[in-house]
Amino acid sequence: MKRIILFFILAFSVTVVCFGQSNTTESLTITTYYPSPYGVYRYLKLSPTDTAPSLPALSPGVMYYDNRTGYDLIRYYNKTGAWINLTEGGGGGGGGGYWLYNSVTKDLNNTNTNGYVTISGVPAASGEILQVNGDVYVKDTSSSDATWLALIRNSPAKNSTLVFDTNGSSDKYHVGITGDPSRFFIGNGTEEFFTVVRSGNVGIGTNNPLYKLHVAGDTGSGALSPQTLAKLEGDGTIELWIKSASDQNHDEPEIITHRARGSLSGVLSAPRLDDALLSIRGFGYTGSSGGYKEAARIQMNADGDFSSWSTPGRISFWTTPVNSVAPVERMVIKNNGRVGIGTSNPESMFQVRIGAVEGHVVDASGAWSLCSDKRLKKNIAGIESALTKIARVQGVRFDFITESPSSAQKGRHLGFIGQDLEKEFPEVVSTDSKGYKSVSYGSMTPVLVEAIKELQTQIESLRQELEETKAKQ
Repeated sequence: MKRIILFFILAFSVTVVCFGQSNTTESLTITTYYPSPYGVYRYLKLSPTDTAPSLPALSPGVMYYDNRTGYDLIRYYNKTGAWINLTEGGGGGGGGGYWLYNSVTKDLNNTNTNGYVTISGVPAASGEILQVNGDVYVKDTSSSDATWLALIRNSPAKNSTLVFDTNGSSDKYHVGITGDPSRFFIGNGTEEFFTVVRSGNVGIGTNNPLYKLHVAGDTGSGALSPQTLAKLEGDGTIELWIKSASDQNHDEPEIITHRARGSLSGVLSAPRLDDALLSIRGFGYTGSSGGYKEAARIQMNADGDFSSWSTPGRISFWTTPVNSVAPVERMVIKNNGRVGIGTSNPESMFQVRIGAVEGHVVDASGAWSLCSDKRLKKNIAGIESALTKIARVQGVRFDFITESPSSAQKGRHLGFIGQDLEKEFPEVVSTDSKGYKSVSYGSMTPVLVEAIKELQTQIESLRQELEETKAKQ
């Protein structure tokens, strides 16, 4: 006798159906001495019949091989009292559907009145639990507004896409990988909204991100202006950090803007005089009806036409006055280094304009001068009793108190006491909102000139009297 011996202990465990009689339950048990593979039974044979058994109302689980013409399938009886087809048949009978496994193509198929599911292809050697070679669709067709999900792989294009569709072809989103080298994307099937490439670069609005974060807006004639490409918002203090480290003194965090005329999707040309290059604006909320309005601005513009050898620029500073929502240019730095306050076109290195009056000016030699054109003045009158008033004013030496809001300079100083000087010459003393006095020392010059002239008149008068006295002796 061979070493491998199979021992069978048989006990009936199948339902014996006696048509026209009550059911009798017996058991059939099959036991093998050796474990698998010696204990594997390859076949379970059901004898064919061309007539469906006539069963009582409660006989779920009964199975038979139906070889009627056009059938050739295995059927089982479910708990609702219906025959369900388990394998492929020629058609007709029982409802439900069938499953078929093809040992040649390695396909497993199920079909019924509502559609089909196919899992196909040769299993890979890497041991996947479930391998699907082909497209996978999950679809709800219970309403006209169908919702479905599809996993699609297109081998020639090296695509693998997960599709979410909530409203037919007009409202779908694609998530997957595509291209060679591959990239991850989210899109709508026509364009990619979000892209991640193998280098780790992330693109929004572009499928070819060149930087760690590359955001591309609309281009061409259909592009809106302005376009908001990024928005940071939240309650409390909102911060935008740029952090770097380097041992090189020329390495620094930078904010860089590029400006050209034309279109990024077409032909570019150089900026021209007054073209805006960068604008940093601050807005504040004015109320539910007014929305947000601009309060201040720092702006950079081309201060001449650009070329490959010339890129002149200027910086301007703007603020919005009280009872207005329109910012006004307050200060400008021109391409030649000239600074203007109250004027956008300073004619000297530093020029201040107050209203329509050209004010303080620093010329090329560094001298500080004031505008004194007669055409800009009215109510002109002489300075009377200058010498008498000067005699009542006391010049002093002093030290600033370090806690004083007006100055923290150290050392001895020369000057006037503002309160005393104001009694004689109020025109040269100003008072701030806290009551502190300031003196325009330059404005004392015409007073001193007139005082010297009065003194000179007195000297001439005394000299004349002295000469007349000598003449009488």
